[in-house]
Amino acid sequence: MRSLSISLVIFPHRSQMIRVRAPCDTCRTALKTTAFVVSVCDSGFPQRRVAISSRYRRQIEKLPQSMPVGERIVLGQVAARSLATVSPFTLRHRGTEVLDFVDRIGREFGVPAPADEVRQSREGDPDLDCKLSQRLNALQKCLPALRSTGLDKRLHWLSVTVGLDRLDTEVLKHLVRAHIYEPYGTLMNFFGEGHAGRGEVNIEGLAAATGRQPLLIHRRLEAQSSLRQAGLVRDCRGGDYGTTNFAVRVARLRSVQPAVLARHILSTAPPSSLEWADFGHLGEPAELAKQLIVEAARRRCGINILLYGRPGTGKSEFARVLAETARLHPVLVGATDEEGGEPDRSERLAHLAVCRSLVRASPRHLLVVDEAEDLMIRPVFGLRDGGNSKLYLNRLVESSTSPTVWIVNQPDLLGGPVLRRMALALEFSLPSRAVRRRVLERLAIAEDVPFRAADLAGLSKIEVAPAVLASAVRAAAWTDKEPHTAALAARSIQKVMGGSIRPDDDRVADFDPSLSEGDMDLNRLVDRLARATSQAWSLLAAGPPGTGKSALARHIAAQAGMDVLERRASDLLNMFVGGTEKAIAEAFREAADTKAMLIIDEADTLLRNRSLAQRSWEVSMTNEMLTWMERSPTPFVATTNLRESLDPATSRRFLFKVELQGLTPAKARRLFQHYFGSEPPSTLDHVPELAPGDFALVARKARLLGITEPSRLVELLEVESLAKGARHEKRIGFGF
Repeated sequence: MRSLSISLVIFPHRSQMIRVRAPCDTCRTALKTTAFVVSVCDSGFPQRRVAISSRYRRQIEKLPQSMPVGERIVLGQVAARSLATVSPFTLRHRGTEVLDFVDRIGREFGVPAPADEVRQSREGDPDLDCKLSQRLNALQKCLPALRSTGLDKRLHWLSVTVGLDRLDTEVLKHLVRAHIYEPYGTLMNFFGEGHAGRGEVNIEGLAAATGRQPLLIHRRLEAQSSLRQAGLVRDCRGGDYGTTNFAVRVARLRSVQPAVLARHILSTAPPSSLEWADFGHLGEPAELAKQLIVEAARRRCGINILLYGRPGTGKSEFARVLAETARLHPVLVGATDEEGGEPDRSERLAHLAVCRSLVRASPRHLLVVDEAEDLMIRPVFGLRDGGNSKLYLNRLVESSTSPTVWIVNQPDLLGGPVLRRMALALEFSLPSRAVRRRVLERLAIAEDVPFRAADLAGLSKIEVAPAVLASAVRAAAWTDKEPHTAALAARSIQKVMGGSIRPDDDRVADFDPSLSEGDMDLNRLVDRLARATSQAWSLLAAGPPGTGKSALARHIAAQAGMDVLERRASDLLNMFVGGTEKAIAEAFREAADTKAMLIIDEADTLLRNRSLAQRSWEVSMTNEMLTWMERSPTPFVATTNLRESLDPATSRRFLFKVELQGLTPAKARRLFQHYFGSEPPSTLDHVPELAPGDFALVARKARLLGITEPSRLVELLEVESLAKGARHEKRIGFGF
């Protein structure tokens, strides 16, 4: 084997050259530079100098290693056919590049070296046309017969699957080869302006390769063409086109058997760790969705189910459980690209088109299109491959030939025409506490985690989706098997997803209606509401701070066995016009969907007297509240410290109204014994307007300060009473 020696002289200017000397032609290397001249010397051949432009510096030497034999034959056949039509302009300015390219291919197939091996480096040689014709004729004679390669068979299968005709298939093959094989892209860019990027081909190159007119090729590449609508071709702008990664992914598969190719495209999603019972909070709509999917599969027809809701509510997990329950194989459309990364819109469209065609003959599949907004919302602001018409998007949904589940976070972005084409829409909200408790019980058994009943009760308070609970229990099972670890994991996901993390509230267990004071019998009120046959009732709990208004509402929910959906007025207020009204509606809808009791604290902010309103949104906000209060199907409790500021219309909207008041001396003494465990001094009877909240606050303060003397505790209660503006018979200090 001969040794290789290369000497380089690098010049900083474009007009100068880099000289490479190698012992033989096969050792010549294309260098990364702006422009250069290669000099090749061998004892058996005279010296020759070849000028190569920067855009087409290709490592042609690697052709045998980088391309299969069949693809080299295809390259030679296409080159021999298409370069015969190369324009005089290309020959005048790039003729030596074309000759060098043809000679390199010819040597691969034993084409004899031309007699005029020494070529001039300057462009514009009048004999270039004749030399090119001779070399192409010689190459044509030495090439084996054109045969179908593995790439041809795979792309033919893809074309038949999506319904492309012969010319579309031929165009697709040329684009895919230009993307995969660099020498093929070099050949295509000898035509037209020759400025296409890697993997991009202009219309003139495709016209020369297919032997068709450029106008016909242009029509096959328009936005509404079959190739573009199927997501197999992208517009690279400037008259250049390229294929998509999905077509390349199919072309690079190893098998050519249709069944194997179909199994690769229809790869099913992994099984879910959840069960159908874990989504019991969805109610009848979920059962209807299952019936529709099963019947559509039996009839071998298409149907569209929409799953929508905020992120993290279990839509994707439900889609997989739905498929498993219906005994179908869930296929995630466009989940990854050929390299395992995130696919773009065109790849997902192509995958959807192919999947729809394949499942026609196999009705045991359920197509799942997650993040469907990517397909339905057309790109704007001049992004590449600018999208499809509204008509196309409508047909994309209504032309479904198999059961399809569309998953979105914001359904309003899809538009009315698309939404009307859905057979059923399921809204996803967080499951109730009872459902979360059942999910945790099953997960604890499955993961072999020894959680106690109290542990499960505490974890069920975390308002997250079943999938988050599954991950949290798994985190505990893999580490210390402690409920604290599961709670930490679940709350971390709840926090990062923007959920409202509320501290554990044990005030429900401490609330006793007999220790509170109101304008009616609170025990009787709680008993009647907890046993009510109809849940369409509302309650206004008014009174000074600390009298137990919110605690009363939670106590009623606990006695009725209902979950609580608690919102403060500040949670619902929105800075945008109409935002508050929307938040109010969403709160009532969520309570209805989860069959929870809705509690709105500080409701006077949302129910202001409209006659005193100064802005239009204040009126519309109150109107929205009044409307929902009248038609809410689940219990609703509003609390307020300022009953007199409420709109007069609220008096007939609330079925029940209770005024919580300050404690009587007898109940104050009972609360003192309950919180401090000792008999109260007689001075307690002289502290006016005490409320249960005052005792709870003083109990926490006393624990921090280490105060246990009853007289000092009464002084602290007097401070709280004074802070509320109560009148006292004597001046008091601050209790220290």
